[in-house]
Amino acid sequence: MTTETADEARTVTDVDLTATLLNLIGATSVSPAVEPAAKALSTLLTSSGFEVSVDDWGNVIGRLDFGPGPVVLYDAHIDTVEVGDRSRWRHDPVGELVGDLIVGRGAVDTKGPLVAAVHAARQLATGSDVTGSLIISGSVDEELAEGPSLGRILDQVTPDVVVIGEPSDNVLSIGQRGRGEVVVDITGASSHSAFPESGVNAVDVMAESLLALRDMPLLTDPNLGVGQLTLVSIQSSPYPSQSTVPAGCVAVFDRRTVVGETEDEVLAEIRAVVEPIAHRHGAGAVVRLARASWRTWRGHEVDAPVFAPAWHQVADSWPVRAVVPALDGRGFDSRTTTWQFCTHGSESAGRRGIPTIGYGPGRPDVAHTADEAISLSELRQGVDGYHAIFTALLGSS
Repeated sequence: MTTETADEARTVTDVDLTATLLNLIGATSVSPAVEPAAKALSTLLTSSGFEVSVDDWGNVIGRLDFGPGPVVLYDAHIDTVEVGDRSRWRHDPVGELVGDLIVGRGAVDTKGPLVAAVHAARQLATGSDVTGSLIISGSVDEELAEGPSLGRILDQVTPDVVVIGEPSDNVLSIGQRGRGEVVVDITGASSHSAFPESGVNAVDVMAESLLALRDMPLLTDPNLGVGQLTLVSIQSSPYPSQSTVPAGCVAVFDRRTVVGETEDEVLAEIRAVVEPIAHRHGAGAVVRLARASWRTWRGHEVDAPVFAPAWHQVADSWPVRAVVPALDGRGFDSRTTTWQFCTHGSESAGRRGIPTIGYGPGRPDVAHTADEAISLSELRQGVDGYHAIFTALLGSS
């Protein structure tokens, strides 16, 4: 191929990538109202040669069969967070091309990676000697809870390996910390604030508990770092209060976990700190996981505990040992990384033990920001990277 021909081919690819991503961004999909994006993805996958279905939750599942062989599932969520304060956006959050950048909510998280994966799959379908099956799923409502919607997909398909499509700056990710949302509920006794000794001030009990929880030791993982416990909200009751000692106080914590930590262990360590303090003051204490409840766009009612386990794929195991040389052979960065945030990998790897890796174009720190954007060069690299990954994981004829 001459330089001129290569430039023309890249131009065609850029035009196609841009149009496809702008179309998907324009199909707005703030959780759980993702029907426009689900329909747009269904159309895209169908036109790309996939056999497409939409399940009872509204997950879009496309399948390309190349004969007997491994089953590779690629998943990227199609929902997004809210746009937020529109005045903070300089460009259109529903999609705008600005020079080399495609701007819009979901450009990085995760419609850009999804579009790159579909384009890589097209290349496999038009000229490849791979065997097996490639499944691309656009999962719903990941922004509401990591794991449940991929779990529904995994109830229907049985992959040998899962590839999570989240932004990783086109570097292979082999793990992530987990996340739990822990609620601490203190029950005291109200009284007139002129006679505080007649009541049990739930806020005072909570304040003492907060200080003690700061000193609670947390596990450290050699690959994922240290666990974290972060207070994210607190509310007394009654609120607002006038001349009344608060009888209740509820605090919510974000608990970042490392590999091996379970729901029961996370709750038990917090109970061991909070319950003795509450009992000493004559108060009650309940420590529990928060629950995420919503209705998907297809009308399915979801109610799930907010706990997504950590996971890590060891570097010398398949699929990592197959993918790293494949990326290196294409001139890509052959390092591996781990995500600091939580992904659907908590379901595939953390709960079900399915070999899982992650990869995607775009910088993770751009997700959820005003003027969220991904460059065409990042997208092109993402297409090539996904092509290398899919080829390495599928069999050869």
